[in-house]
Amino acid sequence: MFLHIGSDYVVPIDEVLMIIDAALIRTSHTTKEFIEKIKKENQIIDLTQDQPKSYVITKDKIIYSPISSSTLQRRGEMKKDLEKYSVY
Repeated sequence: MFLHIGSDYVVPIDEVLMIIDAALIRTSHTTKEFIEKIKKENQIIDLTQDQPKSYVITKDKIIYSPISSSTLQRRGEMKKDLEKYSVY
């Protein structure tokens, strides 16, 4: 299954390690350092036109998303529920 994270971009849901609210980045020094380290390694995909609402951490990159972390969480949970009831 895939998770739509904004701007017609999808990620395999099993590759998503964490979704962080952008407000947390602004208030947490440790998290901000982590994002800056990844940014220096050029492993960032920015899907936003302005400020990101959330950061999607995958196995190999960080994606700046224009969609809130709570919406992405609901989408991810919905996909997992659908997998439970899939006949395939």
